Order: sequence, then C-alpha cells, then structure tokens
Amino acid sequence: MKVYKYVFFCEDFAHRAFIKSFLEKVPTYFGINIKFELEIPLGLENIASDHSYTEIEKSFKDYYYKTQGFNSIDLFVYGQDADSDSILEFNRLEKLYTLESIEKPLHLLFLPVKSVEHWFLYLKSNDNLLIKNSFDNLNNSTAKVLFYGNGRPTLKIRQKHIPQICSQLDIAFLAEKSESFNVFVQKTKLILEKL
Repeated sequence: MKVYKYVFFCEDFAHRAFIKSFLEKVPTYFGINIKFELEIPLGLENIASDHSYTEIEKSFKDYYYKTQGFNSIDLFVYGQDADSDSILEFNRLEKLYTLESIEKPLHLLFLPVKSVEHWFLYLKSNDNLLIKNSFDNLNNSTAKVLFYGNGRPTLKIRQKHIPQICSQLDIAFLAEKSESFNVFVQKTKLILEKL
C-alpha cells in the first residue's frame, strides 16, 4: 500500500474534520490501494486551531515557497470559506498556486465551497429525493444556522455536530447532490492520477 503524506491549511475545525474524513474514504471510493497520513511540519503545530483566512493564506504562502523541491509532502490541502465577498480572491489564489511554475509540482487541493457546512447539510438530509444543488447557493450564515442551529457556533457546538456528520460522509451521494462537491471530487481524481 502506497502512503501519501498531506498537510492542510484550513480555517477551522469543520474544514480539518471534513478533509480527514474525505481522505480516509477516497481510496475506497476510487478503488485504489493507498492511504493518506497527516503530517504537521515543524513550525506549523498550531494549525490545529482556528485561524482567520489571512493567517491561513500567510501560513500557506510561507510554507509553499519554503517547500519547493522538498519531497516529504505529497498533497497540500487549502480550505477556507469562499465567502461571497472573497470568492474572486479565492479563485485567484487557487489559479496562482495551481498554475505557478515550480521545480517540483506540488499537488494542491482547494475546497471549492462557500462553507463546508453547505456540504454537511446534504449529508444531514440524507435524502435521495433532494434536488441537486439545493444548498449550494445558500449564504454562509443561513447554512450554519440550518446545520448548527446557530450562525456563529462555538467550537464546542461544532465539535458536537461535525464528527458525527463526517462519519456519515458518502462521496457518491454528495457528488450527485452538490455541484461544488462534484468539482472537488473531480479535482481530487486529477491529483490522484498525478501522484
């Protein structure tokens, strides 16, 4: 079994829990004999706490440029809420790091979603009759209210809801119901073909 090391730069607990669960289920979904292991590089031990998107971007940029040609990390995952007022900046960032010419290709996976709670809502509904993209266009605070019962949930509330919903992650169901998640799966597939 081939083991790939990954590091994430994520805004909060929701992103990290989702990525961990997703990467655990990827081998089964794609029918390949691999495993992903999280690596927390020296100097980034604090990535386990919540950060603003500017802190995440700075940590990512610093580490990204320091690791050109460095072989220990196979996959970089970047997750932050693509809030409606920052979606253009989010898209610019993804293009910059994906297209940039560097010595060693760094496999980079961006979460293309307003907030990961949008995807959690599909999993929570677990309804095959649900209309495609029912939740994709909700604003972030509405998605969070529907999922947590609160638009600004505390870490304690998030830690109560997220592990359970992540354990129910069904990649095929979510890809069928959410266009943004389907894009994410297709990007993951392209990266797997290059690893």
